Amino acid sequence: MNKTTPQFPLSPRPAIRLLRLALGLLVIWLVVFVLAPLPFEHSAFLRRLKETAEAYGIHPGSVYYTDVPTSGPAERNSREAVKQAEAPRPPDGTAAPPSR
Repeated sequence: MNKTTPQFPLSPRPAIRLLRLALGLLVIWLVVFVLAPLPFEHSAFLRRLKETAEAYGIHPGSVYYTDVPTSGPAERNSREAVKQAEAPRPPDGTAAPPSR
């Protein structure tokens, strides 16, 4: 192997690099702003979810940060469901009484 010339060139010409960058940004833009919204327009289920979130003023990303008033009661209900599921059950198989 000749040590003076690399096996693969380190970088193509600057014009090709800029073209690749522009093409990559175009693909990202198409995916985010064109392809991602399509299922919400063509699926009745997803369209209803979108309309419900808009009607209640819920921004789906903010639910994770508890910026929505609905997230408090939802968290309490989830915690209570987990507590009930983890509660010890009697040996006869009957359900344990709710914990309060």
